[in-house]
Amino acid sequence: MQSQGGILRINVVHGKLTKDLETFGKQDPYAKITYMGTPYKTRVHQNGGKNPVWNQAFEIRIGSINDDILVEVKDDDVVGAKIIGKATIKASSMCINGGVRDYFTMTDLHGKSVGQIMLETKFTPDGGQKPPTMTAPVAAPVMTAQYAMPP
Repeated sequence: MQSQGGILRINVVHGKLTKDLETFGKQDPYAKITYMGTPYKTRVHQNGGKNPVWNQAFEIRIGSINDDILVEVKDDDVVGAKIIGKATIKASSMCINGGVRDYFTMTDLHGKSVGQIMLETKFTPDGGQKPPTMTAPVAAPVMTAQYAMPP
């Protein structure tokens, strides 16, 4: 796969979380995307609980589609933010076919699934290049044996 760069627009749509860090009330989640040390943070969804909605977009200049992008969901709290879940995503998986609309699985610090985050992306490669494409694999033909009936 090529290692082209370009502009990656990421819309953080919503979360479907299975973990709630709050004992009383609902958690106040926000999403944070980090690329090459630069953070992009959504607004906090007050009382968003396990089903936060952000629908907030960021434009990120990526150097290579082979780079990793860290996506975290945190609970905003008076004593500091606590991580609910995270996902390290290869930029190429967000750039395929010019962009995607897909759920990405989030895990806690122990690797246990804590739900999913919906991301909608659009990739514009540098210099008018075509974005990477992915096609569905073609199934191999099924070989059947021909048997003649005995006389």
